[in-house]
Amino acid sequence: MAGISPPGRTSWRRSTALGVASSLVLAGAVTPLTASVSPAAASQAAVTEVSTLTVEQAMIEARRSGEPVEATGAGTSTTTLTARPDGTVELTQFAVPTRARIDGQWKALDPTLIRKPDGSIAAKVTTNPVRISPGGTAPLVEMTSGDRAFGLTAPLPLPVPTLSGANATYADVLPGVDLTVRVTAEGGFSHVFVVKNRSAASDPKLATLKMASPAARRPASTSETAGPPTPHPSA
Repeated sequence: MAGISPPGRTSWRRSTALGVASSLVLAGAVTPLTASVSPAAASQAAVTEVSTLTVEQAMIEARRSGEPVEATGAGTSTTTLTARPDGTVELTQFAVPTRARIDGQWKALDPTLIRKPDGSIAAKVTTNPVRISPGGTAPLVEMTSGDRAFGLTAPLPLPVPTLSGANATYADVLPGVDLTVRVTAEGGFSHVFVVKNRSAASDPKLATLKMASPAARRPASTSETAGPPTPHPSA
């Protein structure tokens, strides 16, 4: 690339970000490392918008643009590598995953539930894909982690849920009893039965509301709420 001289020395800056939503970055030691940029990498970095950039390509683009450039091909769900115009490369580490790779692009985790064109309901972006029942006899929740899968089935047909952020509410699964499912950014979930009045709390059917997990599936990682439903009378 004309006008760009490959740097002869690269500094690596390490920093740490604590928590999924935290913006705090703690500076660490800076260790200079000898590095060189190949002509092939220089020619590939000529494309401004690249879905996957190596560290070499990000360094060249950072020098060309004068702006920080992430090496998207070198990061993970818990780390980012950012090339700076001054030739340094900053490693930022997070205690938990903050993003997931979707169709070759990094996207921030977002457990907001959405309805898909096929009628299914799924979280937008989570570490483990999660689907919930759109109603009827479909499994209440299904999640996958690699080659493993886990699901829960409700003991009765479900109404069409009302969605609000990462929560889905199945109203009146029994008279005066709602079922609420919450999905987390990590791809976990929890469920709770909300008993809305004293009459519903005395319904003997309440004790039969137990979720079933198909024997053929192995649990991966969930935050399923265990035990019988807890009444929360509001009247």
